[in-house]
Amino acid sequence: MPPTRREPLAGPPAAHAGGRPGPADAAGINGFAADYYRIAPGGGNMVFSPLSMYLAALGLYEGARNETAAQIRGVFGFPGDPDSRHAPAGRLIHGLAGSRPGADLETANSLWLAESFDPREEYLAAVDRYRFHAESLDLAADGEGAINGWVSEKTRGRIDRLIPPGILDDDTAAVIVNAIYFDGRWPVPFPADMTRTDRFEAGDGSPVRAEFMGVVSEFGLAESDGARVLGIPYGDRAT
Repeated sequence: MPPTRREPLAGPPAAHAGGRPGPADAAGINGFAADYYRIAPGGGNMVFSPLSMYLAALGLYEGARNETAAQIRGVFGFPGDPDSRHAPAGRLIHGLAGSRPGADLETANSLWLAESFDPREEYLAAVDRYRFHAESLDLAADGEGAINGWVSEKTRGRIDRLIPPGILDDDTAAVIVNAIYFDGRWPVPFPADMTRTDRFEAGDGSPVRAEFMGVVSEFGLAESDGARVLGIPYGDRAT
């Protein structure tokens, strides 16, 4: 029988990998981010979270097979072997969990299933490894409010309407959602009186006037292939 309305779902117990994420854990995300940035539509400023897209795709990939699975794997670089996939992803999610002084970070994944949809237990166990909240409900009638309420809670009210009215109907079988909330404070703040207006060169070479913040301090700096990357600490460590 299908699960009852608004019933949390759970599969067989799954071990959650512990430890801090290492360089190898982030390699797939970094590669995907670079690829996506190259092909993303231009025409303006863009802010996106490769981690958010990566984690949501993990939940999708665990339920995919054959050509669909191969296409997702080709985009995100997921290992085909479950053990090689579960442990690094579990370390990444576990290492990002919680907050530290001066920086609050929360990643939350969820799976919302129509009442008529009966998922396999092995799939629920797989997404449980990635700390997915799984719930069965009447998506057409209650999905919009339930999902938006969950996202609003996880983002401290910053995103209060992810699902627009009318997008979920009787043909909607499942919705995968990832929410990321970050609130970081610089231990070395930028003084307002050091902000200045100056010339900035846009990607197409055209000059624009922009405000530049300023601060005098010591930061980590890396240079490679004509690019310079500055590491500015949040909380108690550099990011």
